[in-house]
Amino acid sequence: MQGGAGVKQAVRGNDELAVLLARVGEEDAGESGLKDVTSPAFVLREDDDVVAAAGYQAWPQSVAHLSVLVAPGHRGEGWRGLWRLLSIHTSVPADLPVPEDDGAAVHLPGTKVPHLELQDTDGTTVRLDALGAGRTVIYIYPLTGRPGTDLPDGWDSIPGARGCTPEACAFRDHYQDLLAAGAEGVFGLSSQETDYQREVVERLHLPFQMLSDPAHSLAQELCLPTFETSGLTLYKRLTLIIRDGVVEHVFYPIFPPHMSTPTRS
Repeated sequence: MQGGAGVKQAVRGNDELAVLLARVGEEDAGESGLKDVTSPAFVLREDDDVVAAAGYQAWPQSVAHLSVLVAPGHRGEGWRGLWRLLSIHTSVPADLPVPEDDGAAVHLPGTKVPHLELQDTDGTTVRLDALGAGRTVIYIYPLTGRPGTDLPDGWDSIPGARGCTPEACAFRDHYQDLLAAGAEGVFGLSSQETDYQREVVERLHLPFQMLSDPAHSLAQELCLPTFETSGLTLYKRLTLIIRDGVVEHVFYPIFPPHMSTPTRS
């Protein structure tokens, strides 16, 4: 990239994308699919000029369809970094190692949920043992990536680590299905701080809140499986179905990550 270039999320309400779409012509604009994206759009600027944009459209039975558009005169190898920047956080490689069932969640069904209060991304304190008599889905994940932030070293080689953003998108896309199947609420939960999680909720337009557990309190109370990498202790991916203060069912291990939504009661 040249000096003065940078990737940022497009500001809502401005005409940056419209200007770029008009600049490339109707045929290229239509083929790019940018008009149909369901995600926020990310633009690549060179000084004050928008020279590329990308976004994705979520599919019900897949991860996402990526849309990329580069302005004429900038369609070289150097601008493909925009596609890589977006796709690394929204897609799942085909050759990821599959997590094995190590028995770390076999004790959970029938376990009472502890009296534990966690903050959600809406600023509300949620008490896990007081979620109500109906079913609540809590999907627990290691760490979501975000554009412009590197994932931990060797992330793809850790069984079950990659795929937190596609998983969140899957819960978003199947949110109404979960409610129709009898769920009264859905939460994501990780050890990331609330501000980091809030950016994910806003960027992915999630219709539910995420719970922050940086002290791994739930892991300690329920003996949930975790792993360590790059100096971080992270949750392993699993989904809890809680009913009337008791773990009714657990999904573990989960693979592929975007197939973790329990849409059948």
